[in-house]
Amino acid sequence: MKIIDEPLLDEFRRKVLCEWCERPAVLVPHHIYARGMGGGGRLDIRENLISLCCICHHFAHMGAIQRLSLLAIAGKRCGKTCEEAKDLIERLLHAKKGIIPREQEGSYEEENRP
Repeated sequence: MKIIDEPLLDEFRRKVLCEWCERPAVLVPHHIYARGMGGGGRLDIRENLISLCCICHHFAHMGAIQRLSLLAIAGKRCGKTCEEAKDLIERLLHAKKGIIPREQEGSYEEENRP
C-alpha cells in the first residue's frame, strides 16, 4: 500500500512561483529524493518537496540542478538546515516498512494495519 499525500502535493501545485528560478508558471511538485529510491509515499513531506516549473523540473531530473541546492531551499522553507532536511529524508528512506512520520511532531508512529 502506497501512502500518497494528495492534499500536500496539491498545495505544491497551487504555488505561483517556481522555487528554483522564481518565475511564475504552472508548477509541479518535485520529490527531491524520488519515491522510487525506497521510501514510497513516506517521502511526501514538505522537506522533500519543492515546486518547480516544467523547465526546472526537467533540469532537476537531468541532474543539472544539484539535490543539495534543492534541499537547501526546501529546508529553509521548513525552518531547517539543508543537513537537517537531508537527515530526516534519509531516515525515512531507511525506515522499515510500517513506520511513517508524524510531520508535526517529527516522530514516527506505527501504522495501524489489520
